[in-house]
Amino acid sequence: MAMREEKVIYFDLIGGASGDMLLAGLIGAGFQKTSLENLMRRLGFKQLGIRLKKIKVGHISANRLSYQEKNTKNLSFKEIRSLFRKAPISRWVSEKSMQTYDDLLRAEEAVHGHKHHTRFEHLGKPDAIIEIAGFWLALEELKINRGFCSIFPLSQTAPATIELLKNRKVCFVDWGYETVTPTAAVLLKNFSQNDMVLIPKTAGYAAGYNNSPEREDMLRVVTCQKPDIKEKILKLETNLDDINPQVFDYIMELLFKAGALDVYITPIIMKKSRPAFVLSVLLDKKDLVKIEKVIFRETTTYGLRYAEFSRDKLNYKFIEKKTSFGKVLFRTGHLDGSIFKQSPEYSHCKKIASKYNIPLIDVYKRLNASNAVLRGSGD
Repeated sequence: MAMREEKVIYFDLIGGASGDMLLAGLIGAGFQKTSLENLMRRLGFKQLGIRLKKIKVGHISANRLSYQEKNTKNLSFKEIRSLFRKAPISRWVSEKSMQTYDDLLRAEEAVHGHKHHTRFEHLGKPDAIIEIAGFWLALEELKINRGFCSIFPLSQTAPATIELLKNRKVCFVDWGYETVTPTAAVLLKNFSQNDMVLIPKTAGYAAGYNNSPEREDMLRVVTCQKPDIKEKILKLETNLDDINPQVFDYIMELLFKAGALDVYITPIIMKKSRPAFVLSVLLDKKDLVKIEKVIFRETTTYGLRYAEFSRDKLNYKFIEKKTSFGKVLFRTGHLDGSIFKQSPEYSHCKKIASKYNIPLIDVYKRLNASNAVLRGSGD
């Protein structure tokens, strides 16, 4: 099976972003409008129509997306979650959409005191639901591996948007309109804002509704490939000589949830021959604040140290391969567009060992032996 290069997307908030602008820009970058219309049917929004129009923003041709609705009601948080669970859409799109509404609910509760039984305002309408599910569907169909986002320009900003963009890079401007809506904020808030060298492949432009002689309300969506360059990560460490090591498992779980790339603990001897541990965390710069909070809250340390490192890694993906044990998930690493190495996933091997009552090490041996025969076929 031919392997793909890592595909990256970049959202350039030239004049801001909204849910409809994100979809319009993604369509310009290669997402099919027919896929969006099919999603609307799958979610049961037959009364909702969409219109895509080409307009000029300055000297740029851009997409503008609009809706035609007929007597639609706002859905509650519970109704939206039920809708995503039951709809015939991919599990990934369903889970990402539900997580997005979880984030929106927390922001609304923090700002307005909303509860689970209440209905959202605009965010509970079919068009907002389609914008959120359509965004994740577009990334799935475009086969995006990683996303980046520019600094958020904030003008006439809704309180929920500020809540959602805490710890993100923003600039406050006075452009005379709401530049970033809560829908755009919740969809883009976890995308990396680190500097990255990318190779542009396609570009889509989306138009908003607030153009003026001074400012063009426009979004640019660029799909890219990541060249073979070293990326930057942080290594954060602290020495711990007064902690019960039984808590490490729980701390590691929290660190991974906060975005840690890897966590490991090394036993050391400190001054006066005191036994201690070094807690080491590898992380993306964007997750530094969250991870620092976890360590300060969950350990006894009063200080942290960190350094920047360059990292090379193979692009990788997971594929299912047919084996004597049935279908097994393999991690495949790619170099120069082809499979460079592959290995069975531990969790699958563990289940096989338990199911057939054979040593785990023998499972690895048999899968690796059969994999040597299958290598390159990519079942």
